[in-house]
Amino acid sequence: MRIDLSGRTAVVTGSTAGIGFASAVGLAGAGARVVLNGRSADGVEDAIERLRAAVPGADAGGVAADLGGAGGAAGRSGSGASPGRGGPVVCSRRAPVGTREAPD
Repeated sequence: MRIDLSGRTAVVTGSTAGIGFASAVGLAGAGARVVLNGRSADGVEDAIERLRAAVPGADAGGVAADLGGAGGAAGRSGSGASPGRGGPVVCSRRAPVGTREAPD
């Protein structure tokens, strides 16, 4: 199956290593603009370079912030990343994206 995410922006939290990075590579390979996230600017920059090496021509950017709580996420929603068509794709390992009660 081929998924086309061209024109979409994918925000992947905790994406400087491991499954978060692998998810970012897969999303970039499907054509999404990928916004990587990690706690340190150096780690984010390194991950962007590795992603671009893994997916030549990938459109990637990054935000260094600890998004595991409200304090780290404050002010990050206006990072300038345009979601593109259909809104953003959010891949979150730990950051609270939103919750609701499960139906009975």
